[in-house]
Amino acid sequence: MRLQQYLLNEIWMKSEYSGVKFEVLKNPSLRDMKSIISKMKRIRFIADNTNKKLYVWNSNEAIHNDVWNNPQIKKGREYNTLECLNGEAELFGNTFKMYNSDFVVQNARLKKIRDDLGKSDLGFNMQKVYNDSKWINKHIKIDKYLKKFL
Repeated sequence: MRLQQYLLNEIWMKSEYSGVKFEVLKNPSLRDMKSIISKMKRIRFIADNTNKKLYVWNSNEAIHNDVWNNPQIKKGREYNTLECLNGEAELFGNTFKMYNSDFVVQNARLKKIRDDLGKSDLGFNMQKVYNDSKWINKHIKIDKYLKKFL
């Protein structure tokens, strides 16, 4: 039964970046995530906060934009919005921990610049990102990383 569920949840894509097919898992278990990592023990992910879907792949095989452009994930939406959190995580023992998100870092920098200039915030709300993304902790521990930007 587990194998059947696993096969129903995986998505195969062709990366325009690498030109090869690679595996993207949807809402994977820890065991599934461990099965796709390389020696570096790192994964990339896109967490769809609207639909509570987590897409995970080996960090060496593709960049976020390659995966986002798949119609099954993109669904006509713009990349890098508050609807989705993208990031990278590394395996420590039996836990994947988030260690980077270009989306969070870039928006935090822009917010600081706007604040320093006395401009009003133009929509990035880190507290909202944090609150909307708590469900991801079931798969990847994100709290410690995101709290640095609150």
